[in-house]
Amino acid sequence: VSVHQVTSRLREEYKRLHKDDDTTDSLPEFKPPSRHQKQATPGVSVEGVDNLLMRVARCCNPVPGDEIAGLVTRGRGISIHREDCPNLKQYRGDSERLLKASWEGVSGSTYPVSIEITANDRKSLLADIMQSVSESKIEITAVSARSDQNRTATIHMTLVVRDQIHLDQIMGKLKKIKDVYSVRRYLYGANS
Repeated sequence: VSVHQVTSRLREEYKRLHKDDDTTDSLPEFKPPSRHQKQATPGVSVEGVDNLLMRVARCCNPVPGDEIAGLVTRGRGISIHREDCPNLKQYRGDSERLLKASWEGVSGSTYPVSIEITANDRKSLLADIMQSVSESKIEITAVSARSDQNRTATIHMTLVVRDQIHLDQIMGKLKKIKDVYSVRRYLYGANS
């Protein structure tokens, strides 16, 4: 059920119950938000910029605690990247497009972050990993897993975390799982 359907139904019910009331004609019409509208990124300050649309880059998924930079994009405001993001290499030294950024006042916000787990493939490996994440009460938004002919499993997960400390805690817990070799942040384009 969409929000629009709910509000339309409530509007009809209100009109039915208050048919003698003149205020029913002045009820505001619900307009669903445009899918293209983005909210400003909470807790990010970009040097020399106010009231400009900002978004967290999906290529590196920065979280509070990471060193970040703002990249002025064409038509989409400022994209917030980790300092070590491979997509920023070509803009190093371009002070008009690459701006200093920092985290501020981010309590309560959550951020998606991608990790890569490498392990010896075995029965119930993925179940053990999922259970560990579930016990930590961390939301998982994506998982993909594959195994090669050498029985090495590579698992990519996108987790929703509060900050770098929260991420380090879950990564430490995952490293303790039997047969796991490594757990690291995944940067699209840098880890392939």
